[in-house]
Amino acid sequence: LEPVYDAPEYGQFLQWMHFGEATLMGPISQVAQHVRFLPKELRNPDLAARGRQVFGAYASMLDKALEDRPYLLGEDLTAADIVVGYALFLANMMDLLQPKHVNLMAYYERLSQRPSFKKATA
Repeated sequence: LEPVYDAPEYGQFLQWMHFGEATLMGPISQVAQHVRFLPKELRNPDLAARGRQVFGAYASMLDKALEDRPYLLGEDLTAADIVVGYALFLANMMDLLQPKHVNLMAYYERLSQRPSFKKATA
């Protein structure tokens, strides 16, 4: 599930691994806090809206990256797909995934149909 260290795609693998956890999760967490988890008096609708906007920009970027490939690095699933897939699972719970991102939606569908995904999210 991981390219070897000296493989040409290793840098891209690291990029997507870090993107999934360090970048993509930020706006998802912001929406979750200000829509669901914080006490109502501490929720800020403007921060939730900003989180949605930022997530939308990241979703557009992912949609473009998945334009010509089934997984982030190409034909094969890697650990980067698992990290990004988990973030998308949470985004889906927060109603952040949008049908206009056709490639991203197809990617998430592919991931969510995998037996291991179903088992992990049951």
